[in-house]
Amino acid sequence: MEIQLIRTFTITAITLGIIFGIAIPYIFIRKYRFTWKFLSIGIGLLLITIIVQPFIQLGFLAVITGKYNITKLHEVIIQNIKQSPTYLVIYSIIIGYIAGTFQPILKYIVLRFVKEKLIDKSIFLGYGFGIAEVLFILIPGMVVLYMEPQELEQYYTHASIIDTSIHSLYVGYERFLATLFHIYSTGLVLIGLLIRSYVPLVIVIILHGFIDAWGAWMQFKIITSKITTMTYLLTTMGLVYVIMTSAVLLILYVYRKFLLKIKE
Repeated sequence: MEIQLIRTFTITAITLGIIFGIAIPYIFIRKYRFTWKFLSIGIGLLLITIIVQPFIQLGFLAVITGKYNITKLHEVIIQNIKQSPTYLVIYSIIIGYIAGTFQPILKYIVLRFVKEKLIDKSIFLGYGFGIAEVLFILIPGMVVLYMEPQELEQYYTHASIIDTSIHSLYVGYERFLATLFHIYSTGLVLIGLLIRSYVPLVIVIILHGFIDAWGAWMQFKIITSKITTMTYLLTTMGLVYVIMTSAVLLILYVYRKFLLKIKE
């Protein structure tokens, strides 16, 4: 595939990610009262997450591997994953459930100190978090415009236009699911505060960790070169996104069930 076409598809994927991850989710929440304040708080929480969460994840990995130098830690992790799939599972669970615990608890702490606990506020806090995550993940992808041709060859040289089109749609769909999950899981966290129960928070942590563990599993497979073709990449992404779709549908179902409780 021509390099210029690869760049075009990459920009298309980023554009779809922004549309599906920001614009379309808003359709689902337009009935709630918009609040700039909590949208901004959500964006701020993502910034805190970006700064703090990686240190916690790396700290746990450093402890279990005994490697406290970042370069050696990276080398050991890659080597262990290549040697045994057990390490792939262990590391994915650690990375996934640290993220799945840190983010909901961070949102819980903020919502805990909100005086007037309205669902609208939590929904837009989650939406703000999702928007910031979309931009943080996708905008750096613009670097593809400045990459050398040989750097783009790993997946795309033998990729068909159909494969690359599917990949672009996958990117948009994944961001759509992620933003929806942040929206309704944050709403569920607030509902837990309203009914004075930790059950909703625990449900969010379990599902969030489950999703992120699968995401980490896919990323580890990519960086350890276990995924060598576009077809294999799309198959792996497809599996992860089917699992992610199930988790998002489940969080939406649980959210609605608990929402009925506070309306009774």
